[in-house]
Amino acid sequence: MVALCACACSGGDDTPDPAVAKCEEFASTWCGSAMDCLVSVGTLTSANRDANYSACRDTAIARVPCKKAVSVGASYAQCINELQGMDCARWAVPVDQLLTVKIPAACDGAILISP
Repeated sequence: MVALCACACSGGDDTPDPAVAKCEEFASTWCGSAMDCLVSVGTLTSANRDANYSACRDTAIARVPCKKAVSVGASYAQCINELQGMDCARWAVPVDQLLTVKIPAACDGAILISP
């Protein structure tokens, strides 16, 4: 997921940036789609969906890290649309290979993160 980010410099303004919210929206969309697909392909039970979604979202926001998001790239809307439309067959992999599922190419550079 870190591939979605490109480094950018930011100023010293302490005002929350809308890019942080967009980064968190990306994490929510990615994790929501992933969990729905994992339930659909039988890797995850529906009873465990919400807990796994929350853990995924929290991990994604911290790993990117969304608190350092400074701007949104031109492909952001397309990225979100492609995440929402991902074929669940992409998630039909053994559990130990779930991290190999790639984000859509439109998500590369969709959120710019300060160093």
